[in-house]
Amino acid sequence: SKLPVLLSGETGAGKGLAANLIHRLSHVKDKKFMPINVSCIPESLAESFLFGTEEGSFTGAVKKEGAFFEASGGTIFLDEMETLSPDIQAKLLHVLESGLIRPVGSTKSKQVEFRLIAAANEDLQKLINEKKFRQDLYYRLNVLHHEIPPLRNRKEDIKYLVYAYLSKINKNIDDEAIAKLRLYNWPGNIRELYNCLNRAGMLAGQEQRIEAQHIQF
Repeated sequence: SKLPVLLSGETGAGKGLAANLIHRLSHVKDKKFMPINVSCIPESLAESFLFGTEEGSFTGAVKKEGAFFEASGGTIFLDEMETLSPDIQAKLLHVLESGLIRPVGSTKSKQVEFRLIAAANEDLQKLINEKKFRQDLYYRLNVLHHEIPPLRNRKEDIKYLVYAYLSKINKNIDDEAIAKLRLYNWPGNIRELYNCLNRAGMLAGQEQRIEAQHIQF
């Protein structure tokens, strides 16, 4: 499907992993996947970062293609959507409705085509009620919605996440250590799990196998 996807869930629950998987299983899997945490973009630079700039549009400005143009043909993943300013929300809505972007300082628009995946840590409907998020933009984003449960509610996933992650750092793990990981409730979700595994790998030292004694919360 080319339809937009909205992912919701607690911070660290794996929304980025899910977005990457959706891209890899999509019709544009051979094209670019561009993940962007919009909360990390200073508000004064958000428009030029996302939509591009024309040379001379402001002091020191050089011609630069924005993220939407660079992702054209592929997938763009916008994380922490709740942090977008009202002005950028309005401009993003226009892009989604028209398929056109206008770089800062330009008088011409450019056609772009992309698959949009958006994610939010907070309840966007609640923010709409508080007048902090545009309802019309929400309707554009919330076409296909998937809520990712916290890791404490899907502990059967832990061993698969652990095996996949440890394969990247060339370690393995015994059953007792897996059982110990399943006893913990993971308030920081997958991000906390990965931090725990990194710590366990260091405590294991030169040993190839992580054991229960190396697991520290």
